[in-house]
Amino acid sequence: MNKQQRARTSLFLMEIIITIGLFMVCGALCIQFFVNAHLTDEKSQAISNSAIICESAINIISSSSEPIETLQKCYEAGVIADANTFVVSYDKDFNPVEDNGKYILTVNVTEDDETKGCLKISAKVTSDKEEIYSINTKKANNF
Repeated sequence: MNKQQRARTSLFLMEIIITIGLFMVCGALCIQFFVNAHLTDEKSQAISNSAIICESAINIISSSSEPIETLQKCYEAGVIADANTFVVSYDKDFNPVEDNGKYILTVNVTEDDETKGCLKISAKVTSDKEEIYSINTKKANNF
């Protein structure tokens, strides 16, 4: 092999190494983007499902004279924690489960101190002690 062929061969190998290196960097960036997109999608689904669950619980309470008991009838997997609090656990797909769920809906119904004759209702969904969504409202207690 003469010197010119060796020079072309080594130059060709350097080009291949540089090209493979660029593809590796681009591949690493693409994987990072896909992972971030997946995590963002999971978080947005959790927020959306949490909003639906909270609003559903508020609507059930708004149409009832006995809020906690009505929630117990509607959510069989739920538990009455105390006289004013109702808790439902959900799995990762937001299906109600008996216990050890990934997401927890907590509904609290109390008398409003500021406005006599009203109930103060709060509903929140948490995951790993982090609040995902919450809603607060008042209801006239004229039943």
